Amino acid sequence: MLGGAVPGFEAYLVVPRRAGVLTFEALKSRLKMRRVLMTPEKKGHVTHRFTVIFEKEDEEGYHIFCPTLPGCHTQSETVEEGISNIREAIQQYVESLIADGLPVPHEDIFTKPVEVTA
Repeated sequence: MLGGAVPGFEAYLVVPRRAGVLTFEALKSRLKMRRVLMTPEKKGHVTHRFTVIFEKEDEEGYHIFCPTLPGCHTQSETVEEGISNIREAIQQYVESLIADGLPVPHEDIFTKPVEVTA
C-alpha cells in the first residue's frame, strides 16, 4: 500500500502489510517517541548510517525497509536496484525531517542470526 500523506514520498512510504498506512502526523508522533534521537546539524552535512532489511518477495524481487525510519520502504527486482532505491528513500526521508526541524533518529538496533532446532 502506498502512503500519499507526505509530499515527495509517494513512491517510498510503503508501510508493512500488518500496520496499514501511517499519516504524516502519526509518523512524526512515532519519531518523537523514540528514546535515542540525534539533533539535526545546522551547519554542513552529517553522514547517517542505517540498517536496511531485504525480504525476498513470494514471486520475485525484494521488499526493502529501514526499521529505524518508520514507513521508509521500497521494492526492487535486484539487490543492486534495492540498495539504490532505499538509499534514495532514506535520503528524502532524512532531508524531510531536517527541513521540518525534526530530529534524525539514531539507530539503536543490531542484528544477530539465531538458530533453532524443530
